[in-house]
Formats: sequence, C-alpha cells, structure tokens
Amino acid sequence: ADIDIVLDGGECHVGVESTIVDCTSNDVVLLRPGAVTAEQIDAVLRADDHPQAPRVTDGTASESRAPGMLQSHYAPRARLVLHESGDHVDAGSAPVLDFSGDLHDAAQRLYRDLRQLDADGVALAHIVLPPPGGLGQAIRDRLTKAAAGR
Repeated sequence: ADIDIVLDGGECHVGVESTIVDCTSNDVVLLRPGAVTAEQIDAVLRADDHPQAPRVTDGTASESRAPGMLQSHYAPRARLVLHESGDHVDAGSAPVLDFSGDLHDAAQRLYRDLRQLDADGVALAHIVLPPPGGLGQAIRDRLTKAAAGR
C-alpha cells in the first residue's frame, strides 16, 4: 500500500535503527545489527575479564522476533542489485550508490539515498556494499533486506 504522507525529521545522527539483542537466556543473541556493534557489546561483556561472561552470538537468521527482522524490509520501488566492495560494476545508465567508504556517512545517508531513488523514479540501481563486520554489518543487513523487497 502506498503511504500518503512521510514525516521528515531531518538528518539522522546514525541512520540505521537500533541494535536489537535478546538477553532472555544465558546467551546474548544479536537479532538485528545496528550502530552498536556485536564487537562493542562483546567488549563491554568482557570489560572486567569475567571468564564466564556470555559471548554475543548471531541470531539474525532466526525467526522474526523483533522489528525489522523480515527478509524484506524498507524496500524502495527500484530493483536493487548488490555488489561487493571492489567488484567491477557495469551499471550502464543505472545509478550506483556506493556504501563502501566512510561507514558513518553511509549509515547516515542510507535511507535518504533509498528514498531519493523513489523520488527520482529510478527502476534499477546498483548498490556497492560496505565490508562485513561492525557498522558495515548493520548497513549490509538493511541493504540486503531492501534488495529482497523487489
């Protein structure tokens, strides 16, 4: 369904939604990567060199237990073709959005750039993914879900 109105709150400081973790058992399970990375959470858990501190495990492939965990989420109308950083992109006349540089900038502009594709009526766009890990993992997660929507 089309949305009649979008409330624009201006530029985001981070750009990707929050990190979601499940702490309801003895494990800390990362459900959705975000600006607070698995590595940062793990570092806090181990700050006092506690030998029995739980490790952060990846639960992003588990059933949808939190917002934004569907396979397709926040998808623009354009079809997105994903490319790894460093790959040759033969885009022809289609736009290329490169998220492989400054990760903080990439996270901040991610949704603005996807919305701009819709505003420009773009049917196909090529996306260069950031490297995996840290904030790059959160950006990859959002872009993979956006690409799955079409």
